[in-house]
Amino acid sequence: MSAVESKIDLDPDGLLKLLTTRNYKALNKRLAQYQKSYVQDNEKEWVLIRAFDVFEIPDPANATFLDEWVEKHPNSYGAHVARAAYWKAMGWQFRGSAFSNKTADLKFQRMNKALKSQKRS
Repeated sequence: MSAVESKIDLDPDGLLKLLTTRNYKALNKRLAQYQKSYVQDNEKEWVLIRAFDVFEIPDPANATFLDEWVEKHPNSYGAHVARAAYWKAMGWQFRGSAFSNKTADLKFQRMNKALKSQKRS
C-alpha cells in the first residue's frame, strides 16, 4: 500500500454533517476508519483525537443528534465517545474560565450536571 493509499484525511465539517443529517451508519464507518488507521500506525493518533474534538462544540442543538446516535447504535464506541466529548464541552461552557475561587457555586453545579449527562445509557 502506498503512502497516498494509506492516508486518512480528517474532515471535521463532513463529520458534523453526518451527525446533523442523522447518517449515523456512515459516521460510525468514518470513525472506525480513523480508529483502524491509528491501530495500524500509532502516529495517526492525532487524526483519531481530532475526529472526536469535532464533537466538543457546546451547541445545544447537537445533544439531540448525539443522544439519538447512541440510542440507535448503543454498541458504537464512537457514539459514546462523541457524546462524552460534547458534554465535557458543555460542562466547561457552563463553568466558564474564571479561577475556581472566582466561579459561582451555581456554575459548578451546572458543570457537574452536564458531566453526569454523558454517563447516560
